[in-house]
Amino acid sequence: MVLVGIWVSDHVLPAKDLHNRGPTRKDVTTNANTTNVLTIPIRDSHNSDAASLPAGGPAIFGFLFLLMSRATQMHYALIKAALVFQIKRSRIMSFKLSVELTGHTNDVRVVSSCTLNGTEAIVTGSRDGTARVWSKTEPFEYNVTKVLTGHKGPVTAICILPADKTVGRDKTYIVTGGQDAKIFMHDLDIDEPVKVFSGHDLYVSSITCFAGVLISVSWDCTLRVWDDTGRHTQCHSPAAYVVTVVPGQEPAFVLTGGADRMVKLWQVSSLSCLQEYQGHQDVVRDIKVLSPEQFLSAANDCTIRHWNIHTASCLSVFSGHEAYVYSISVFPGSGGAQFVSSGEDKTVRVWRNRSCEQTIQLPAQSVWNVHCLENGDFVVGSSDYKARVFSADQVRQASAEQQAIFAQEVEEQQKAGGYDSIDTSKLPGKDVLQQPGSKPGETKLVQVDGKAEVYQWNESETRWDKIGDALGQAPTPQHQRAVYQGQEYDYVFDIELDDGSSHMRKLKLPCNQTDDPWLVAHKFLDDNMLPPIYLDQVANFIRQNTGAVSSSLPTAMAASDPFTGPSRYIPESGGTAPPKASTSFSQQPPVQHTTPSTAAFNSYFPMDSYKTFVSPDDYHQKIIQKLRDFNEKVDQSCTLHAGDMSCLSGLCKDLLLPHWDAATSSHETIINKVLSWPAEYCFPGLDVVRLLVLKSTGSRCLLSDELSSQQFLQTMEEFLCGAKAESKNQMAVLRMFANIFATKHGEDLMLKNFEWISAKLEDIYKSDNRTCQIALATVLLNYCHCYSKNPSEDACSSLAIHTNRVIQLGFDNEAKYRVLIGIGILVRSSPTAHQILSSSDVISTIKALKNITDHVKLAECAGIVVKEIEKSDHF
Repeated sequence: MVLVGIWVSDHVLPAKDLHNRGPTRKDVTTNANTTNVLTIPIRDSHNSDAASLPAGGPAIFGFLFLLMSRATQMHYALIKAALVFQIKRSRIMSFKLSVELTGHTNDVRVVSSCTLNGTEAIVTGSRDGTARVWSKTEPFEYNVTKVLTGHKGPVTAICILPADKTVGRDKTYIVTGGQDAKIFMHDLDIDEPVKVFSGHDLYVSSITCFAGVLISVSWDCTLRVWDDTGRHTQCHSPAAYVVTVVPGQEPAFVLTGGADRMVKLWQVSSLSCLQEYQGHQDVVRDIKVLSPEQFLSAANDCTIRHWNIHTASCLSVFSGHEAYVYSISVFPGSGGAQFVSSGEDKTVRVWRNRSCEQTIQLPAQSVWNVHCLENGDFVVGSSDYKARVFSADQVRQASAEQQAIFAQEVEEQQKAGGYDSIDTSKLPGKDVLQQPGSKPGETKLVQVDGKAEVYQWNESETRWDKIGDALGQAPTPQHQRAVYQGQEYDYVFDIELDDGSSHMRKLKLPCNQTDDPWLVAHKFLDDNMLPPIYLDQVANFIRQNTGAVSSSLPTAMAASDPFTGPSRYIPESGGTAPPKASTSFSQQPPVQHTTPSTAAFNSYFPMDSYKTFVSPDDYHQKIIQKLRDFNEKVDQSCTLHAGDMSCLSGLCKDLLLPHWDAATSSHETIINKVLSWPAEYCFPGLDVVRLLVLKSTGSRCLLSDELSSQQFLQTMEEFLCGAKAESKNQMAVLRMFANIFATKHGEDLMLKNFEWISAKLEDIYKSDNRTCQIALATVLLNYCHCYSKNPSEDACSSLAIHTNRVIQLGFDNEAKYRVLIGIGILVRSSPTAHQILSSSDVISTIKALKNITDHVKLAECAGIVVKEIEKSDHF
């Protein structure tokens, strides 16, 4: 007799024998002596004993038995015994809402959990500046048992320090990091933080712990170990986002991820980088270690990557999210086979065995953080001010009414976001997946049980993998935020500036939808040392490309520039096409059809900070290329070795990062070697010095004591008016002098050596080089600002003479514009300078500048300065 039995999930397909007799539901009984085993009778005319088959499981079990003749009872008994199996039930879990945690008054940015009094509690951190501890009282109830305060701004990181007597910790502590760059340790029995860790300069983005010692990373680009040594190192630029410990390793290792798109492996004892993992195409946001050999990483490139720690090879890539992936968390006991992720696409996604098993949409744009709980549930924090717990256990799932309310919120959020539902009746069924894909990564949308599911072709394993559920479709693609210098913005525009040189100057203009376009434009001009003449052009460009308005102003003034008032000229915009997202500005100003007015509000002086010469993000490439070219031309005794060139290349790149400040004496040694080259090859080295003095550590290296300061000035003198005084070198030194005011060391040097420096400027007054004239004017302007804070009548008198000299000479209008601002500062701050500049010759010269037509801001500033000079009530 031949019998075939097939057991599929929880259903029995009838087994057919030669007599057409198979088991029925009433034939199936439970075997009490085994676990999860069903007994299925297999009858013949001589024996009615039963054999047992395993119950459940998603696999299909097929059994083909050749039953011997009735005479071969021994063979039959052996076969019958072989039919007894035991397997562990495995089923696909469907997560549903369990409970919502409400109470925060802003985005819930981070979630975690800890054990308190024998039960698992949830900890949440929010942009409202608080962290909250939620203790579970009922299956559907969490009560806030503690509100942790202290941060001046959002809470951005949480680390749990459980009780551990091996490190002398007898209770659980909660550690929080904030946008205020502080780290607080909280004892839940005390209201105030018991310890404060200060050292980071910016946003603390992630905290972990090893052997009782905290380790953190920050947007200041550093990795810090909070032991007695205070060790720290630069880890990622322009920002670090995540740090996590690699367990089971001695000595200790941590993994970090950041805005440079890399993951790095560090040895904690030496803070040395042992390995880099490259593959992500955008900011790395989260890392979860699966074992001492493997980890997962999530990034803004919408992917999750699976890595081998030792070989740095990417084992697999998980695709499915449609926007930034912010967070991942691994289910306890799954060994990494099952994890959950969250992101900017409003979803949480459950992954199992390398495919997306479930997609849950939330009624919030940003699902910031997800954390798996010990009981198999998970909690998420989102931008709608809530944290939510999801569970696959029906006992812990919310009521049908609560589920319906949640579903309604999701639907309303979808509609608000402009999503249309998908007509699943027009989609093919799963049978379409029987055909292989035409290329790796190809996706198909199919209908399964009334839902739209997305499958992706896995070329290496020749199969279709489910990557998620299709939640809806937008009529037009939604705008995705961009990252600039480690921070997220709604827009980052490319700006090309024609400043009269042979190359277009390329700049980045970051802004958000809700920013005031005039404030953004003013900051952009100030940061890049551009004249206010561009203010209208830049602000209107922002308005037209973002739809933004000046939200900080009354409606009647919405189109007004807050720096010059509502009477300013506004170029007509009706009927013109909006500019592209990348634009260029020319040094030639837009034509004005009205006479420049003198506004009651003066935006020119006094100044808030020094004017400096900065460079675009990619400028380091030009410097390094020049250095390499010249290094091949100089005498062999002066050439830089490969190690020096590599060090200098890294320095140039780091100097353009806003928060990097880690110059060393080795950098100074290499730069001095470059400055020893022949005159025609020195200007790239001087350019490096210009950027270096903007950093406090750079100024300290160059000006560490009186002797080094004098040697530095003597070197600069050689390029300014000595044997190496070529125009490019002069320009570079003057720009360096303008920049050096930015640090305390530099400001002190410039104050102490004012007379010496001003005397060395004589040769520059004879120069007809436009860039040198502008650089000289900027040095004078910064001196005026400096002495307004550090009064000296003698110095101000000398500056009055120098600035008037620029006005009287045939200097470039931009240079005149800058010294005019300096004159305005002097007139307000020094009686002696006011008296010198009140002469009729000075006033008549400045008045003549009011008629300038090709530099409108110069003309406007001239009118303001004349009025300041003519005032008699200054002193």
